[in-house]
Amino acid sequence: MGNKSPIVKLLEWLLGLFAKELPSEEVVSEEPEQPPEPVEPSGLERLSPTGTFPQSSVVAYVDRVVISEPGLVTLKNIADTNSMDPVFDAGHTVIARKEGFHDELKPGDIVVYHAGSGRYIVHRIIEITTDEQGKLYTLEGDNNNSPDPYLVRDMHIKYLIVGVAYTKVD
Repeated sequence: MGNKSPIVKLLEWLLGLFAKELPSEEVVSEEPEQPPEPVEPSGLERLSPTGTFPQSSVVAYVDRVVISEPGLVTLKNIADTNSMDPVFDAGHTVIARKEGFHDELKPGDIVVYHAGSGRYIVHRIIEITTDEQGKLYTLEGDNNNSPDPYLVRDMHIKYLIVGVAYTKVD
């Protein structure tokens, strides 16, 4: 096993230059010397997006991150409305699933929906109901004080947000 030919060693070295996977780090919480002052919990369980693909499909390399999932797109023209602060803002790159997600949507998921007149809005699902025509979604921006003033039909939801890269405008 230790007797690799010089050509094999050279090839392995070259491959290592171009596709070196970063180590995965586990976050470990250490006990502080002095316990912190107790904080009164708000009692609110905040809605969070559900996972849509396995962790094993995301690999970080020295020069790039690869997500091995079909149907993903990047959305780079996020409007500067502040409605989704602090999750993301103008200039950030949003990673979204374009198809095959409608049956999986749950409260907490962040979606992009068509609001008419060529407008697309990125907000969080806070409730899902149904009527005789199908699913209806109540949506709200994280930084807004109230839900959007209308219910959104399933057919108007165009993307499911699966990640955010905190980029800046080039």
